[in-house]
Amino acid sequence: MDSPHTNFDMQTGTGSTPDPIDPKVKFPNMRPLKSPPTLFTFNGCGLGMYGRRAFDQETGTYIKTRCISVVFMPLIAVDSFRVADAGGGAWYFIGEEKLGKFARLWRQYAVFSAVVLIGTLMWKSYIASPGYRAGKAAEQAQTLESDGRPLEAADVYLGLLRERIGDHDASAKAMSRLVRAEISSGDPARIVPAIKYADKHKVLPGLRGSLIPDLAGLALDAAAKCPKAADAVEILSSFDPVPTDLAKVHEALRTPLEQQYKDSPDDPEVRIRLALIREEFGEVAGALELLDPVADELGSGEGARLYGGILMESGRSVDALPHLERYATPRIAALRSTETSFQQAYENASNVALSKLNQTGGPPGFRTRYEAASEVEQNRMVDEYLTEQVGRAPAFLAARDRYQAAAAVVPSIMNLGVARLHVAQAEDDPVRRKELLKQSEEAFLAMKSVAGESEDYRFFLGQVYFWSGREAEGRKLFDELLELKQKDYPTLMELAAVYRKLGEDNDARKLLDQAFVKANTDAEKNMAIRIRSLLARDSDEKIEWLAKGVAGDPMLAIDLAQSRAEKAEETGDLALAASQYRIALAGYEKQERSSTVLNNSAILYLALYRLDGKQEDFETAATMFSDAVEMEPANSILSFNAAESLLTAAAIRVVGERLDPKLIQFSPGINLLRFLYRNESEKEEVVGRLKADPNFRKAINRFWEALLLAPKSTNYYSWGMVVFNYIDDTESLSRLLEKAREQDFDFSTERMEFDEFVSGKRDEKTRESLKGLYERVTALSAGLNDSRSQAFAQCYVASGHLGGFPIGVESASEKWITALKAADKEAPCSMLRSTMESSLEVVALEALEREDADCRKIIQANRRLADPGDILRILVRAKGDLGERVRKHPAVVEARQYAMMAEELFPRGVGLRDWLILEGLDPDSDSRLKGIVKANESERLTYLLKREIGFEGASSLLLRFWEKCLEGDEDGARELLPKLAGAGLEMPPMF
Repeated sequence: MDSPHTNFDMQTGTGSTPDPIDPKVKFPNMRPLKSPPTLFTFNGCGLGMYGRRAFDQETGTYIKTRCISVVFMPLIAVDSFRVADAGGGAWYFIGEEKLGKFARLWRQYAVFSAVVLIGTLMWKSYIASPGYRAGKAAEQAQTLESDGRPLEAADVYLGLLRERIGDHDASAKAMSRLVRAEISSGDPARIVPAIKYADKHKVLPGLRGSLIPDLAGLALDAAAKCPKAADAVEILSSFDPVPTDLAKVHEALRTPLEQQYKDSPDDPEVRIRLALIREEFGEVAGALELLDPVADELGSGEGARLYGGILMESGRSVDALPHLERYATPRIAALRSTETSFQQAYENASNVALSKLNQTGGPPGFRTRYEAASEVEQNRMVDEYLTEQVGRAPAFLAARDRYQAAAAVVPSIMNLGVARLHVAQAEDDPVRRKELLKQSEEAFLAMKSVAGESEDYRFFLGQVYFWSGREAEGRKLFDELLELKQKDYPTLMELAAVYRKLGEDNDARKLLDQAFVKANTDAEKNMAIRIRSLLARDSDEKIEWLAKGVAGDPMLAIDLAQSRAEKAEETGDLALAASQYRIALAGYEKQERSSTVLNNSAILYLALYRLDGKQEDFETAATMFSDAVEMEPANSILSFNAAESLLTAAAIRVVGERLDPKLIQFSPGINLLRFLYRNESEKEEVVGRLKADPNFRKAINRFWEALLLAPKSTNYYSWGMVVFNYIDDTESLSRLLEKAREQDFDFSTERMEFDEFVSGKRDEKTRESLKGLYERVTALSAGLNDSRSQAFAQCYVASGHLGGFPIGVESASEKWITALKAADKEAPCSMLRSTMESSLEVVALEALEREDADCRKIIQANRRLADPGDILRILVRAKGDLGERVRKHPAVVEARQYAMMAEELFPRGVGLRDWLILEGLDPDSDSRLKGIVKANESERLTYLLKREIGFEGASSLLLRFWEKCLEGDEDGARELLPKLAGAGLEMPPMF
């Protein structure tokens, strides 16, 4: 603080009493004071006295100036006073004087500068305001458009969207208008860049939907107007169509490509482009026809990738290897480089955003809310802020795009690793074999751009061992890591994620249970809970896990909303399910775009499609699945999800307008196709169309990628088994069986679930599911107008009634079997026929259970251990009086006769189960049927696969028993009877 001060009356001080000095006379310009001026400073800032001038010898006074000071430095002179020293650093104030000339000039300058500074700051604040910037951006965009640079103008609007300023809808519409105008220009030189631009910006920041939702249609129109085939090819090759548009775009692309090939048959580039299209449509032989003659000219481009991939699919690993080497090798370095740059760009953007947050305190009110929040909420707030800021950083977005483009090589790297592995396994020289195995590892490890002996490297190396069929080495490496890190939380979580990707869900569950116990913070606990909930066996267990979390975590809230939606859908509360799915989706829309966010959002869009039937939801889901795989190609879960969505897209395209969209929405997938045909020849036509769809080829490729990455996932084998059996692909079934036989599956969870079902613990869940199915079927039927669709819907009605048989719920067949029979006559198809067969079998069992005590005993003992069809076959094939009674029962006769009709429609599709129910019905055809069954290689391979990917329980043992019966191996069948009894099955006399 400043020294004390006071007023002072002037007088001389020596000799005789002096005459008083009149201040008005002595200092005529000085004004008297009523009180001393206010002085104060704090830490050098405030009002203080500075300077010394105009000293008067007679009175001992001088003038000091009061100034506004900052850190003890005088900045602006306020006023001046004549003072006399009072001692101790204090002054007597005599009166007020005029400011000196310099002080007056300085004050004027300082005031002017302050005004200028304030004005400048206000101006800068104004021009930095969102409204001003949006206006200037619009002006800039208009200028660029006037100058003939529309895509640059679109970039300006894109910048506004990324910074989230201005009217988002208006910016998106302006971009769309600019790009549409270019695509419609009729000039290929303008059309191609515009289509590429639209394709690059399919998803606009902060907005749902594509920049140009009808891009495929615009491109097709533009290509159709091109007189030159080359221009049409360029237009249709300049974007990646969404799955539902893929087939029609590539069908249109094929015509000009064929013309180009006709005009230039020796041009390797034309051959390669056409081969890519042929391969997509399943014409592998046609693709090889184009590529074989120019195999030595394929170089390291797309032709080498395609040729190598086709050769790999054909089992020609040795021939494929050099082409894959040429394609993948130069791209591996690029992948490593772009991944490093991407990681660095993310770190830089995060650091900049965090620094900005620390300096500014964040958006208005952020710091106040942060200080009042819990630890979990604080972490969430910071994460959301960083995500938003990073998502706007141009350098990060550019690095991400470069990495995604480079990551397209990963499937070829995987093929390269597999080719080297196959060649190594066939090598007799142990030294050479070891060298090739090492090269195979190197190829796989190129997908993980990490060097040295870091933990990440070792985690990935362990996965490579699993992929290479060296599971024991992989487990040993993982166990060593756990021991080294003393089973700490991060290691448990990382390894659980690895096991989950490998398909080892049981191992993942055990590790996550340990991680949950070891979690030290709320955030760690929530993360363990979220991942563990993904491995829950049903929605109830999932909700139970998520309820253990600490509130405030947005991701936990998303998962809870999704699990509640799943539960609501199961129980038939479709309105609640839809609202909860949308809540979860809204949560994901706030998160940074990543492979996980894309995959999980796609699952939600697919769920909404099931409920609402909006085609755009399905298209969004399919695109997101594909984008997720592109961002993280070496992820089995993402690859498999993409495979499922692509297969569904192919099935929907084959169905076309032949089914009511509500039927498609109710149960999308390959089973839809069974509504389209009534006999074997019609099925061949439908299967041919399916196999020719580009999405089908892509789906199968994604499936094999997923299986390579997760060789222990029985779900993947089951999916492949169903698909390959449906299309009668014995080569793929054999490949799948060979792969399954290499694995040592863990069936502990399946056994536990089966035991719970047998004991009745899951009955309530089953009843809830049946109730939910009934509610959905009721809603579906109410929305169908034409009789054909209503007939098809009877398949789902019957399924709902039949589902309760294993737990003893009467099907009440009198209420629905008549409608099902009428539907079968109204719109005969494979789906209705198979549903009719299953229904008649259950109706027969229920009649036998009511009317025959011996049958009742067998049915009640076996209903939870075997499916209804197997129980009826046990009874039909029984020896003695029991078998005679069963075979003569009217309901059994009807079921068997209907099965014979189905056999006549699909003679080549007769399988083991058909023979079991039909043998003896028409003795003249028994030998023929037996021969067809034995020749049905798809069925044989399917049964062998079922045995490999399922634990040895009652169903598996019964299947083996039936196979022995087919083979005529009575002794082998007899040997299995004690095992069947040990599994709980009640068997009548069979021999």
